[in-house]
Amino acid sequence: MRLLVRHRLRRTRREGYVERSEVLEAETIRIGRGSDSELHLTDGRVLLHHATISIEGGALVVASDPPAEIEHDGLMVARAELTPGHTIAIGP
Repeated sequence: MRLLVRHRLRRTRREGYVERSEVLEAETIRIGRGSDSELHLTDGRVLLHHATISIEGGALVVASDPPAEIEHDGLMVARAELTPGHTIAIGP
């Protein structure tokens, strides 16, 4: 699987965020603070293994590792199917 990931890093002095993008390629993409995560987030409030993105039954799915939660289009969930135009947020 190949994903384009857009990071919103921090609020600037003006309105808005600083953004950066990266392309990740892996069968399963692990998200977390741990060094073995393909999508590495450095904030101490993110768990070592926070969530996983994988393909299940032809659908792209993000699932949190309990007790973690993810935000999908503004709602806190443990699992969500991803389609173009949807947003997920992990951590603060």
